[in-house]
Amino acid sequence: MSAFALVTLIQLHLAASDVIYQVFPVAMNPTCDETAHSKPGNTISTASSVSQVGQCHDFGMGKSAYNAIEILGCSKACLCFKQYASNQADAGCNATRSLGANVKESCFNSCLQDCNGPNCGATATESETKLKLVGSGTICEQEVPEDQYSCETTGMMTRYYDTTTTGGGANEAAYVIGTAAGNDCPVGYTNILDKTTCQTAASSLGLQDKTQTNTVEEYGLADVRPKGCFIYVGENTGLSIAYFNPNEGTPSNPSDLASPICAQGGTPTPASPTPAPTPAPIAATTAAPDTETSSCPGNTAPCLVLAAAMVVMVGKQWNL
Repeated sequence: MSAFALVTLIQLHLAASDVIYQVFPVAMNPTCDETAHSKPGNTISTASSVSQVGQCHDFGMGKSAYNAIEILGCSKACLCFKQYASNQADAGCNATRSLGANVKESCFNSCLQDCNGPNCGATATESETKLKLVGSGTICEQEVPEDQYSCETTGMMTRYYDTTTTGGGANEAAYVIGTAAGNDCPVGYTNILDKTTCQTAASSLGLQDKTQTNTVEEYGLADVRPKGCFIYVGENTGLSIAYFNPNEGTPSNPSDLASPICAQGGTPTPASPTPAPTPAPIAATTAAPDTETSSCPGNTAPCLVLAAAMVVMVGKQWNL
Protein backbone atom coordinates (compact mmCIF):
# COMPACT_ATOMS: atom_id res chain seq x y z
CA MET A 1 0.00 0.00 0.00
CA SER A 2 1.34 3.42 -0.94
CA ALA A 3 1.95 6.12 1.68
CA PHE A 4 -0.76 8.27 0.08
CA ALA A 5 -3.31 5.45 0.26
CA LEU A 6 -2.39 4.78 3.90
CA VAL A 7 -2.86 8.44 4.86
CA THR A 8 -6.22 8.51 3.06
CA LEU A 9 -7.35 5.36 4.89
CA ILE A 10 -6.36 6.86 8.25
CA GLN A 11 -8.22 10.09 7.44
CA LEU A 12 -11.36 8.15 6.51
CA HIS A 13 -11.14 6.15 9.74
CA LEU A 14 -10.81 9.29 11.85
CA ALA A 15 -13.71 10.95 10.06
CA ALA A 16 -15.86 7.90 10.67
CA SER A 17 -15.03 8.16 14.40
CA ASP A 18 -16.33 11.70 14.68
CA VAL A 19 -19.62 12.37 16.45
CA ILE A 20 -21.49 15.12 14.57
CA TYR A 21 -24.50 17.05 15.86
CA GLN A 22 -26.74 17.65 12.84
CA VAL A 23 -29.83 19.85 12.41
CA PHE A 24 -32.20 18.96 9.56
CA PRO A 25 -34.80 21.40 8.13
CA VAL A 26 -38.14 19.56 8.15
CA ALA A 27 -39.32 21.23 4.95
CA MET A 28 -36.40 19.83 2.96
CA ASN A 29 -35.35 16.74 4.86
CA PRO A 30 -38.03 15.44 7.27
CA THR A 31 -36.42 11.99 7.62
CA CYS A 32 -32.93 13.22 8.60
CA ASP A 33 -31.40 11.60 5.53
CA GLU A 34 -27.66 12.19 5.96
CA THR A 35 -26.93 11.75 2.26
CA ALA A 36 -29.42 14.44 1.23
CA HIS A 37 -28.34 17.10 3.70
CA SER A 38 -25.85 19.74 2.56
CA LYS A 39 -25.66 21.98 5.62
CA PRO A 40 -22.52 21.21 7.70
CA GLY A 41 -22.97 19.83 11.20
CA ASN A 42 -21.03 20.52 14.40
CA THR A 43 -18.43 18.13 15.78
CA ILE A 44 -19.08 16.97 19.34
CA SER A 45 -16.29 14.43 19.75
CA THR A 46 -13.43 12.95 17.74
CA ALA A 47 -11.28 9.89 18.25
CA SER A 48 -8.55 12.08 19.76
CA SER A 49 -10.78 14.56 21.61
CA VAL A 50 -13.85 13.22 23.39
CA SER A 51 -16.26 15.71 24.97
CA GLN A 52 -16.50 16.06 28.74
CA VAL A 53 -19.63 16.67 30.81
CA GLY A 54 -19.77 20.41 31.39
CA GLN A 55 -17.86 21.22 28.22
CA CYS A 56 -19.18 24.07 26.05
CA HIS A 57 -19.27 23.86 22.26
CA ASP A 58 -19.74 27.19 20.46
CA PHE A 59 -21.69 26.74 17.21
CA GLY A 60 -21.73 30.34 16.02
CA MET A 61 -24.66 32.09 14.37
CA GLY A 62 -27.87 30.11 13.90
CA LYS A 63 -31.12 31.21 12.31
CA SER A 64 -31.63 34.19 14.59
CA ALA A 65 -29.07 34.00 17.43
CA TYR A 66 -25.62 32.76 18.38
CA ASN A 67 -25.80 29.18 19.69
CA ALA A 68 -23.70 27.11 22.06
CA ILE A 69 -24.34 23.82 23.83
CA GLU A 70 -23.21 22.50 27.20
CA ILE A 71 -22.77 18.73 27.55
CA LEU A 72 -25.01 17.42 30.35
CA GLY A 73 -24.56 13.67 29.86
CA CYS A 74 -24.62 10.84 27.37
CA SER A 75 -25.16 7.15 26.78
CA LYS A 76 -23.67 5.10 23.99
CA ALA A 77 -26.48 6.26 21.68
CA CYS A 78 -27.71 9.66 22.90
CA LEU A 79 -26.48 13.09 23.94
CA CYS A 80 -28.26 15.28 26.50
CA PHE A 81 -27.29 18.95 26.35
CA LYS A 82 -28.33 22.47 27.25
CA GLN A 83 -28.52 24.88 24.33
CA TYR A 84 -27.89 28.60 24.91
CA ALA A 85 -28.98 31.38 22.58
CA SER A 86 -27.47 34.86 22.66
CA ASN A 87 -27.24 38.03 20.60
CA GLN A 88 -23.56 38.31 21.57
CA ALA A 89 -21.03 36.41 19.48
CA ASP A 90 -18.71 35.50 22.37
CA ALA A 91 -21.35 34.61 24.99
CA GLY A 92 -20.82 30.85 24.70
CA CYS A 93 -22.46 28.99 27.59
CA ASN A 94 -22.39 32.03 29.87
CA ALA A 95 -25.89 32.08 31.34
CA THR A 96 -25.68 35.72 32.41
CA ARG A 97 -25.18 36.83 28.79
CA SER A 98 -27.71 34.47 27.26
CA LEU A 99 -31.17 35.18 25.93
CA GLY A 100 -32.24 31.83 27.33
CA ALA A 101 -31.50 28.12 27.43
CA ASN A 102 -33.27 24.80 27.09
CA VAL A 103 -32.39 21.15 27.47
CA LYS A 104 -32.46 19.04 24.30
CA GLU A 105 -31.52 15.55 23.17
CA SER A 106 -29.95 14.11 20.02
CA CYS A 107 -29.25 10.44 19.27
CA PHE A 108 -27.68 8.14 16.74
CA ASN A 109 -30.23 6.44 14.47
CA SER A 110 -33.10 8.64 15.74
CA CYS A 111 -34.64 11.61 13.95
CA LEU A 112 -35.94 13.65 16.91
CA GLN A 113 -37.96 16.83 16.85
CA ASP A 114 -35.99 19.97 17.75
CA CYS A 115 -38.58 20.86 20.34
CA ASN A 116 -39.32 22.93 23.41
CA GLY A 117 -41.23 21.15 26.14
CA PRO A 118 -40.93 18.30 28.65
CA ASN A 119 -39.72 15.06 27.04
CA CYS A 120 -40.96 16.22 23.65
CA GLY A 121 -38.31 14.77 21.36
CA ALA A 122 -40.34 11.80 20.20
CA THR A 123 -43.80 13.37 20.20
CA ALA A 124 -43.56 17.03 19.12
CA THR A 125 -45.29 17.82 15.84
CA GLU A 126 -44.68 21.54 15.22
CA SER A 127 -40.90 21.78 15.01
CA GLU A 128 -39.30 23.28 11.89
CA THR A 129 -36.12 21.26 12.42
CA LYS A 130 -35.07 17.80 13.58
CA LEU A 131 -31.95 16.60 15.40
CA LYS A 132 -29.73 13.59 14.89
CA LEU A 133 -26.20 12.47 15.74
CA VAL A 134 -24.30 11.22 12.70
CA GLY A 135 -20.96 9.48 12.37
CA SER A 136 -19.79 7.15 15.13
CA GLY A 137 -17.66 7.01 18.23
CA THR A 138 -17.83 7.90 21.90
CA ILE A 139 -20.21 10.82 22.50
CA CYS A 140 -18.79 11.91 25.86
CA GLU A 141 -16.16 10.69 28.29
CA GLN A 142 -18.67 10.11 31.13
CA GLU A 143 -20.86 7.70 29.17
CA VAL A 144 -23.48 5.86 31.27
CA PRO A 145 -25.39 2.61 30.52
CA GLU A 146 -28.67 2.97 28.64
CA ASP A 147 -30.73 1.89 31.66
CA GLN A 148 -29.18 4.70 33.73
CA TYR A 149 -29.39 7.41 31.10
CA SER A 150 -32.17 10.00 31.03
CA CYS A 151 -32.66 13.44 29.53
CA GLU A 152 -35.52 15.63 30.70
CA THR A 153 -35.95 18.09 27.85
CA THR A 154 -37.43 21.51 28.61
CA GLY A 155 -38.85 24.57 26.96
CA MET A 156 -36.98 27.88 26.88
CA MET A 157 -36.92 27.75 30.66
CA THR A 158 -35.00 30.88 31.52
CA ARG A 159 -34.52 34.25 29.90
CA TYR A 160 -31.16 35.24 31.34
CA TYR A 161 -30.26 38.36 29.37
CA ASP A 162 -32.86 41.10 29.69
CA THR A 163 -33.02 42.91 26.36
CA THR A 164 -35.26 45.60 27.84
CA THR A 165 -32.25 47.06 29.63
CA THR A 166 -28.73 47.81 28.49
CA GLY A 167 -27.34 45.10 30.80
CA GLY A 168 -23.88 43.61 30.43
CA GLY A 169 -21.99 46.49 32.05
CA ALA A 170 -18.36 46.68 31.00
CA ASN A 171 -18.69 43.38 29.11
CA GLU A 172 -21.49 44.60 26.85
CA ALA A 173 -20.72 43.87 23.22
CA ALA A 174 -20.06 46.65 20.72
CA TYR A 175 -22.29 44.90 18.18
CA VAL A 176 -25.22 42.51 18.69
CA ILE A 177 -27.95 40.88 16.63
CA GLY A 178 -31.42 42.39 16.85
CA THR A 179 -34.88 40.90 16.42
CA ALA A 180 -35.25 38.28 13.68
CA ALA A 181 -37.79 39.11 10.96
CA GLY A 182 -37.87 42.70 12.20
CA ASN A 183 -36.00 45.99 12.38
CA ASP A 184 -35.67 46.39 16.16
CA CYS A 185 -32.51 46.52 18.27
CA PRO A 186 -32.21 45.90 22.03
CA VAL A 187 -32.41 48.98 24.23
CA GLY A 188 -28.98 50.58 24.34
CA TYR A 189 -28.29 49.65 20.71
CA THR A 190 -29.27 51.19 17.41
CA ASN A 191 -29.50 50.22 13.74
CA ILE A 192 -26.35 50.72 11.67
CA LEU A 193 -27.17 52.99 8.74
CA ASP A 194 -23.85 53.30 6.92
CA LYS A 195 -21.79 50.73 5.05
CA THR A 196 -18.47 51.54 6.73
CA THR A 197 -19.77 50.78 10.24
CA CYS A 198 -21.63 47.77 8.87
CA GLN A 199 -18.35 46.41 7.52
CA THR A 200 -16.68 46.93 10.89
CA ALA A 201 -19.54 45.14 12.65
CA ALA A 202 -19.38 42.21 10.22
CA SER A 203 -15.67 41.78 10.96
CA SER A 204 -16.22 42.05 14.72
CA LEU A 205 -18.95 39.38 14.65
CA GLY A 206 -16.96 37.05 12.40
CA LEU A 207 -19.48 37.18 9.55
CA GLN A 208 -18.88 36.78 5.85
CA ASP A 209 -18.88 40.35 4.58
CA LYS A 210 -20.99 41.40 1.61
CA THR A 211 -21.79 44.85 2.97
CA GLN A 212 -20.19 46.62 0.01
CA THR A 213 -22.29 44.81 -2.60
CA ASN A 214 -25.56 46.05 -4.10
CA THR A 215 -27.37 42.73 -3.64
CA VAL A 216 -30.43 44.23 -1.92
CA GLU A 217 -31.02 46.79 -4.68
CA GLU A 218 -30.30 44.40 -7.55
CA TYR A 219 -32.79 41.80 -6.34
CA GLY A 220 -35.45 44.23 -5.11
CA LEU A 221 -35.18 43.12 -1.46
CA ALA A 222 -35.30 46.52 0.25
CA ASP A 223 -38.69 45.86 1.86
CA VAL A 224 -38.03 42.24 2.88
CA ARG A 225 -34.69 42.72 4.64
CA PRO A 226 -34.08 44.56 7.94
CA LYS A 227 -33.21 48.23 8.09
CA GLY A 228 -29.57 49.15 7.44
CA CYS A 229 -26.92 46.59 8.36
CA PHE A 230 -28.27 43.04 8.73
CA ILE A 231 -27.29 39.40 8.90
CA TYR A 232 -28.79 36.75 6.64
CA VAL A 233 -28.43 33.04 7.44
CA GLY A 234 -28.64 30.81 4.36
CA GLU A 235 -31.36 28.20 4.83
CA ASN A 236 -29.49 25.62 2.77
CA THR A 237 -25.86 26.61 3.38
CA GLY A 238 -26.02 27.78 6.97
CA LEU A 239 -23.63 30.62 6.09
CA SER A 240 -24.00 33.80 8.13
CA ILE A 241 -23.53 36.80 5.85
CA ALA A 242 -23.65 40.53 6.56
CA TYR A 243 -25.38 42.79 4.01
CA PHE A 244 -26.49 46.40 3.91
CA ASN A 245 -30.04 47.55 3.11
CA PRO A 246 -30.08 51.17 1.85
CA ASN A 247 -33.86 51.51 2.35
CA GLU A 248 -34.26 54.92 4.00
CA GLY A 249 -37.73 54.05 5.24
CA THR A 250 -38.77 51.17 7.49
CA PRO A 251 -38.92 47.77 5.74
CA SER A 252 -42.38 46.31 6.28
CA ASN A 253 -41.78 42.57 5.93
CA PRO A 254 -38.22 41.45 6.79
CA SER A 255 -37.48 37.77 6.20
CA ASP A 256 -37.34 35.44 9.21
CA LEU A 257 -33.87 34.41 7.99
CA ALA A 258 -32.58 37.95 8.54
CA SER A 259 -31.92 40.11 11.61
CA PRO A 260 -30.60 43.65 12.03
CA ILE A 261 -27.03 44.12 13.22
CA CYS A 262 -27.00 46.73 15.98
CA ALA A 263 -24.31 49.03 17.37
CA GLN A 264 -23.91 49.95 21.01
CA GLY A 265 -24.90 53.48 21.96
CA GLY A 266 -28.51 53.73 20.85
CA THR A 267 -30.86 55.98 22.77
CA PRO A 268 -33.46 54.05 24.81
CA THR A 269 -37.08 54.69 23.97
CA PRO A 270 -38.12 57.65 26.16
CA ALA A 271 -40.86 57.16 28.72
CA SER A 272 -44.25 58.57 27.88
CA PRO A 273 -44.44 62.21 29.02
CA THR A 274 -46.31 62.95 32.23
CA PRO A 275 -49.63 64.64 31.39
CA ALA A 276 -49.68 68.35 32.16
CA PRO A 277 -51.81 69.24 35.17
CA THR A 278 -55.18 70.80 34.51
CA PRO A 279 -55.05 74.47 35.50
CA ALA A 280 -57.28 75.52 38.36
CA PRO A 281 -60.26 77.59 37.26
CA ILE A 282 -59.87 81.33 37.67
CA ALA A 283 -62.60 82.85 39.80
CA ALA A 284 -64.75 85.35 37.90
CA THR A 285 -64.85 88.92 39.14
CA THR A 286 -67.62 91.45 38.77
CA ALA A 287 -65.55 94.61 39.18
CA ALA A 288 -66.68 97.45 37.01
CA PRO A 289 -64.54 97.99 33.95
CA ASP A 290 -62.06 100.83 33.78
CA THR A 291 -63.70 102.87 31.07
CA GLU A 292 -60.50 104.84 30.44
CA THR A 293 -58.31 101.83 29.59
CA SER A 294 -60.63 98.94 28.81
CA SER A 295 -62.04 98.22 25.38
CA CYS A 296 -64.24 95.44 26.81
CA PRO A 297 -67.31 96.96 28.36
CA GLY A 298 -69.25 94.40 30.39
CA ASN A 299 -70.43 91.16 28.77
CA THR A 300 -70.46 92.50 25.24
CA ALA A 301 -69.26 90.38 22.29
CA PRO A 302 -65.71 91.89 22.16
CA CYS A 303 -65.25 91.01 25.84
CA LEU A 304 -66.29 87.36 25.37
CA VAL A 305 -63.94 86.92 22.38
CA LEU A 306 -61.02 88.29 24.39
CA ALA A 307 -61.81 85.97 27.30
CA ALA A 308 -61.87 82.94 24.99
CA ALA A 309 -58.50 83.94 23.54
CA MET A 310 -57.01 84.13 27.03
CA VAL A 311 -58.22 80.59 27.84
CA VAL A 312 -56.50 79.25 24.69
CA MET A 313 -53.27 81.02 25.61
CA VAL A 314 -53.31 79.62 29.15
CA GLY A 315 -53.94 76.12 27.79
CA LYS A 316 -50.97 76.37 25.40
CA GLN A 317 -48.66 77.45 28.25
CA TRP A 318 -49.57 74.36 30.31
CA ASN A 319 -48.72 72.06 27.43
CA LEU A 320 -45.38 73.52 26.33
